[in-house]
Amino acid sequence: QAYGNERGVGAGVRACGVARESLFVSTELAAWAAEGVRGEITVVVEGAPDKGAEELDAAELVRRVQVREEAGERRKEAIAAVAAEAGIPKRDVFDAVVAAKNAARTTP
Repeated sequence: QAYGNERGVGAGVRACGVARESLFVSTELAAWAAEGVRGEITVVVEGAPDKGAEELDAAELVRRVQVREEAGERRKEAIAAVAAEAGIPKRDVFDAVVAAKNAARTTP
């Protein structure tokens, strides 16, 4: 079924910067929005399914980041890669790296 908004939806998908295959575009809100909508609407139904996050302790996360840094990778990219591999938020890896750095400073 065509709603006549395909070009606009396509432009919005391209502009958002998210790969099309990562999105599910629904037209169920079409009747609700038929009168016009002001601003943006974001509907989040559910996050990505859990990939079975690897159970790694902070020391192992830090070690993996250090290995990548020694190979020439920038810390930001190393943290992102380790987080992706482990299936955990980047913030968790970042916090582990910062805690290790602070612990190293206070150890005589």
